[in-house]
Amino acid sequence: MRDISGQVFGDLTAQHPTSQRFHGNVVWHCQCSCGDVALVSVNRLLFGVTKSCGCRKARVTAARNRATIRHGHIRDNRASPTYRSWLSMWARCTDPRHRAYPSYGRKGITVDPAWADFTTFLAAMGERPEGTTLDRRKPHLGYSPVNCRWATSLEQGGGRTTNVHLTFGTETLHLSEWARRLGCKPNALRMRLWKGWSVERALTEPFAYRKPRAPNPVPKEVREAPARFRQNYKHLYRGDGDDLTFEQWQAILAAHEHRCHYCGAAYPLTMDHVTAISRGGLHTASNVVPACRPCNSRKRAASCLKP
Repeated sequence: MRDISGQVFGDLTAQHPTSQRFHGNVVWHCQCSCGDVALVSVNRLLFGVTKSCGCRKARVTAARNRATIRHGHIRDNRASPTYRSWLSMWARCTDPRHRAYPSYGRKGITVDPAWADFTTFLAAMGERPEGTTLDRRKPHLGYSPVNCRWATSLEQGGGRTTNVHLTFGTETLHLSEWARRLGCKPNALRMRLWKGWSVERALTEPFAYRKPRAPNPVPKEVREAPARFRQNYKHLYRGDGDDLTFEQWQAILAAHEHRCHYCGAAYPLTMDHVTAISRGGLHTASNVVPACRPCNSRKRAASCLKP
């Protein structure tokens, strides 16, 4: 056993080993700098996985909260939506490690230097309304009081650089907004333009809506029964004159009262050919009878045949 007595790992000081084991590793009794005691396995200490009794994470969280409490923006024991929007704005414009940095900071989107202080940002923008986020009116410009607003997701979608804007009369709206006004799907309007229609014709010509078909009153199981019947016995069909229809098979079952032709049992029935197909028998109504599985496999036996 490796002796680590007296060694310091972060805020923990190893004192003595215990009789406990964690995944085969010795568990050490450690003293934390905050005064608490922690039991940590030796591998977690040596590899730096555990560095405190848990107080270090609490201190980091408290430090973050203090930065927020400074501005008085705590909602439900966490930073307010307004404060989180302010942090996200700076992160995506200045932090190269942020996932949105290529679409903001790398493209030259900047933040007004006066907004480095959250109180200035709050005074200019006000509280963030529920259901909105920070949006720029002109996508090619940076974040500033004259270019920012609190907008819903629908309003933000209209400012994307990939949107298709259509001008009709004195109004210019993006394609999705025109589709909402016309009561159609955006793709229907997009296909009209793709076919070469003019903007005026695409926006003024009424859409032809197909009337939905009435549901079939016949259950699906009943409609598909004949198709499944032929699918199950398709290897037996030879031609139009050698076909056993689903209706004929149902009539044969009714004539035998859904019982075996040989023993009269009401077991699950199978289709049996009196003269086997391999011996020249036909797959027709005159050569088919219902039979239970035992009789179908041993119908040559005299005990299974009726006199």
